[in-house]
Amino acid sequence: MSLKSTLKNLVDKIFENWDVKLISFLIALGLWFYIKSLNTNEYEIYIPVYYANMPSNYVIVNSNDLPKYVLLKVNSVRKNSFDITKIKNEDIIAIVDLSKGSKDGKYKITLSKPLPSNSVSYSLVPSEIFIDLDTITNTIIKVIPNNENYISIPSSVIVYFPSRMSNQIKDVYVSAQSNNKGLTEIQLPSNNFIKYEPSKIYLSNTNN
Repeated sequence: MSLKSTLKNLVDKIFENWDVKLISFLIALGLWFYIKSLNTNEYEIYIPVYYANMPSNYVIVNSNDLPKYVLLKVNSVRKNSFDITKIKNEDIIAIVDLSKGSKDGKYKITLSKPLPSNSVSYSLVPSEIFIDLDTITNTIIKVIPNNENYISIPSSVIVYFPSRMSNQIKDVYVSAQSNNKGLTEIQLPSNNFIKYEPSKIYLSNTNN
């Protein structure tokens, strides 16, 4: 096939149904100008995150790494003004529902209630987070004074902890003042992951 005939076929293809193609182009161009003319306003505000429906037999291992606030981005068409202060006035917060479970540890972040306007769109940053959950287990451990002249009341306590920390749980040693002849109240060193029951014990001097 000659170059001349090839070019002729190409031109014929271009102008085939030219009226339909022209109309489609004009519609697309008109839509582009319409959307461009609307313009949008973007508002940003940080809102607190609430971790809801935590199962009672679980603990969040990475709680120190979780965000307390997320960024809410609101997009509004310029002709439809949006008052960002309404979000604070209506107590809108971000929710992470822990009751739904997650195989990979990723949980969606959602709003606690709809935004006070139907003419806006929004996004949350981040939109999901990784939460490391572990089951809580317990065992009984001894409370051992560092002074042989003292005994602990009670002599043992129940300790609650994440399952993965089982090999770290040992008897708890407490310090007693050698010159104290009465009962000494000791608060056991609990934290976000380890809880004692009872949370405090008493040391009694056996030389009294």
